[in-house]
Amino acid sequence: GDEFAVTVELKMSALPPRGQLAVLLRLNPPDLSQARRRHVASLYVDSDGALRHSSDPSAPPMQQPLSVDAAAPHATAAPVDSTLAVPAAAAATTAAKGEAKPAASKAKPPRANAGPPRIREGRWIVLTLSVNASAGRLVAYIDGRLAAEETGLDSSSLRLGARLIVLGGGKAAQSRGGAVRRVLVHDSPLDAAAALATYTACAG
Repeated sequence: GDEFAVTVELKMSALPPRGQLAVLLRLNPPDLSQARRRHVASLYVDSDGALRHSSDPSAPPMQQPLSVDAAAPHATAAPVDSTLAVPAAAAATTAAKGEAKPAASKAKPPRANAGPPRIREGRWIVLTLSVNASAGRLVAYIDGRLAAEETGLDSSSLRLGARLIVLGGGKAAQSRGGAVRRVLVHDSPLDAAAALATYTACAG
């Protein structure tokens, strides 16, 4: 698909050393018959926990918002459990059949004007990517807060394939340990309010 969103609840055991990157997500990994093809991930993280789309460690991080608006009211959504590498079509079908049940959330709303959030090693986060592949647009939210956004990206690495891989590096320097608790595939991009609602449901 070209327009969609993916939410992953994950924890990185360690951030990469300075000057290196670690893979967070591959939306369209090549199949085994293309194993010799250069594997380009959709999203990386650097040693400071900042999100990157380029595999070049010397390239700047993705554009980050200058400020963060006050949190929108909490909402609930039905989380759907999945596995580390999940067939996108199956995940979308499962999510469509989910039944939302309102519940009191224990999640704390994001702080206003606290600066863009980053990945912290050893800490569980809810990462939501809202994607328009044809437009080369990628918007990332961490724990319901806008973390980074970029346009004009290579659409081939943004399209959703038959599989998606979390925390899977194409080479040893990009493979970092971690854990995944939940994967959601949404059939359309999410705005800020929907990303916050998804975070609330996952963390509640």
